Amino acid sequence: ADGGVDGNNAIKKILKEVLPRLKPLTGVMLMVTELPNVSTSTSQVRRFLASEEGKIKIAYVKEDVETIEEYSAVRNDEMGFKTDAKEYAKGINKSEDIGVIIDRALVLIRVENVNSDDDEGLFEFSTGQDED
Repeated sequence: ADGGVDGNNAIKKILKEVLPRLKPLTGVMLMVTELPNVSTSTSQVRRFLASEEGKIKIAYVKEDVETIEEYSAVRNDEMGFKTDAKEYAKGINKSEDIGVIIDRALVLIRVENVNSDDDEGLFEFSTGQDED
């Protein structure tokens, strides 16, 4: 499936269709995926849901957040390109959904089919270890 420039096309499709498939009050979907702009990812995912119903919680490990340049360098290597990672990043760092992409991280998204006063939120965890 084509994730699009920012990788969100597949995520949007799933989230637009998930709430009606979840049992009211107890239905939960968990998704592990990569998201751009981790600090604003809760509002980004909220826009992808088809309704205002449901609760979203997103968790990530702060040491796993990559800048767009770091992400681009890894993708460059994977594809066997010998281009400058910063130049490659310029080509992928603009998203019609979220604007300029500054970072990416692997996240756990929890979507619940409830409408309660529980806080939605972004939860940052740390390994407690310094990066190399």
